[in-house]
Amino acid sequence: MLQRHRDFWVEHEIEGIPLEFLNEIEHLYHTEVVRNIEEDVFAVYASFQAILRKASWIHSVSSITSPLLADEVKVTVMEGRPAELIVTGELARRLDDEPYRTMLEPPLTGHENFKMYTSSSPIRLGLTVTNGYLSLGLYRRDTGKYDATTDLVGTDAAAVSWGERLFQHYKADAKALEIPQ
Repeated sequence: MLQRHRDFWVEHEIEGIPLEFLNEIEHLYHTEVVRNIEEDVFAVYASFQAILRKASWIHSVSSITSPLLADEVKVTVMEGRPAELIVTGELARRLDDEPYRTMLEPPLTGHENFKMYTSSSPIRLGLTVTNGYLSLGLYRRDTGKYDATTDLVGTDAAAVSWGERLFQHYKADAKALEIPQ
């Protein structure tokens, strides 16, 4: 498995993935690496956007966000598709600042299909799982920063199931985030 996407695994911190899930990494065999390249500098974002647009529901775990990503999630929720997000405490505090504060204002915060949680465990990855997709991003080994230019994306049942179990792993220790309405 590690040889199939050798560059991805070598370039990124896999230590952010809990050991029990590293032991099942073979479930990601049929994934593909999506990279921003000179001819398509928004390949990763376009892939994420396409995944959300096809989703019946979204489960996400992350220590990072951007206004573009947050807006895509908001559009999905406002279209009536459920989303559950698990974030770090640090990211939760940043969501109280602009532009995120405005994005979270009603009707999003009062929407029954939208739930946010704060993880009590450290998060060193970005994971989005839907009914038909897995998208996994990791931190780079050489910089220690999240790599927004490369994601591992899969559509097969094994990868999606692996991602959903990882989401549930983080959710088990997470606390509901109270967002002022």
